[in-house]
Amino acid sequence: MKKDRKITEICLQCNEHYVPTRKGVQKFCGASCRSRYWFIHNQKSTVPQKLQSEKSELIVQSSIESEQKPTKIEEVSLAGISNAALGTILANSGTAFVKSRFTKEEDKPATKGDLKKLEDLINKQYFEVYNVSPDIYGRRAYFDMATSKIVYYDERQRRFEFPPFDLQ
Repeated sequence: MKKDRKITEICLQCNEHYVPTRKGVQKFCGASCRSRYWFIHNQKSTVPQKLQSEKSELIVQSSIESEQKPTKIEEVSLAGISNAALGTILANSGTAFVKSRFTKEEDKPATKGDLKKLEDLINKQYFEVYNVSPDIYGRRAYFDMATSKIVYYDERQRRFEFPPFDLQ
């Protein structure tokens, strides 16, 4: 035999020629013909001939009726909408809970409140200096952002003052 010739078989269902992929085992051209063949032969063996024709008419008639009116599954109901909404809410809240529990603090996004605190801190003029001890009058040291100098806060007069000039 020549290699360019292909051996073809005839499908038991549709009687078409096909090239089998499994020689000696394959009897149908495809899965759809195989399942249709089984369905037809299984129907004939279990149902008498007279009932077979009536049954096929009922199947055709029911398929036409099902195309005309929507099935119960296709109808929209208030219960279905509420179930879908409830499921979405539960899923989203569960996801948010897991994210809030297992996300590191530094990886969380900044909120408007965080940005407002940062803006207030940047716009602040005086910052307390913790590594400078209070002066002899008990005034605390602050760094003035406007003048870039150390100033002291006098609580009795409620004002900032420059440190006294020491001559030693």
